[in-house]
Amino acid sequence: MIAVAPWLVQRRPDLWPEADQFRPERFLTDPGGGAPKHAFIPFGLGPRVCAGAAFGMAEMTVLLAVLAARFAFHPAPGRDVRPAMRLTLRPAPGLRLGVRPVG
Repeated sequence: MIAVAPWLVQRRPDLWPEADQFRPERFLTDPGGGAPKHAFIPFGLGPRVCAGAAFGMAEMTVLLAVLAARFAFHPAPGRDVRPAMRLTLRPAPGLRLGVRPVG
């Protein structure tokens, strides 16, 4: 069996500058952030690629745009959030945010 682990591939320092840092801005203009073709695989690749990938990306874009226009989010004080790899990448021990209306 061969498994492709996005968690590991997307942290290779030879492919990503500051590979272990959370830098979402690297994807603002290019979904792959300028990395080689299969370095960014958020929904897997090959014959078992996620069937809902396009819908998931469109849905999240709309949701984030609506929320970001209406609310400001900030980390709750005293919480140290770390990534936890399970079936999907999640924040551990959970993600607590403060929310306030914009405007």
